[in-house]
Amino acid sequence: MEIESLWQEAEEMESEVNATEEAGSKATALCSVFEDQERTLMFLEREKKTLKQLNAECEMKMHDLERRIGILEVRKNEEQSKRVREEEEMREKFGEKKKQIETLKQRKGSHTSRFLGLSIPCTNTTTTRFRKQMSCTGCSSS
Repeated sequence: MEIESLWQEAEEMESEVNATEEAGSKATALCSVFEDQERTLMFLEREKKTLKQLNAECEMKMHDLERRIGILEVRKNEEQSKRVREEEEMREKFGEKKKQIETLKQRKGSHTSRFLGLSIPCTNTTTTRFRKQMSCTGCSSS
């Protein structure tokens, strides 16, 4: 019996050794998995930091571009306002010139009427412009 109990004890010890070895190999595998996960975590933390930096840079660039767009919009509005003012000034000048032309036409008409009432003989020394204004028929050359 004693041998039998020794055999039994040896088998139990062998079972425990096998279980311990199995647990050890599982522990080693788990350590390996843990190390892989730790490396992955460190990588992800570095990536997170890098992405935060890139995000901050992008935000700065975006704000800069928004500021530049604002400046360009202001310049565009100023140029548009300037163009509108210039167009209005040109219309005013055009209107003034048109009024001057009308006034000059009226003055010419009244002067022509007065001169046509007079009998002024046309001579060769009469200027072409005066002849055209007078529209006289007494001149041999028109």
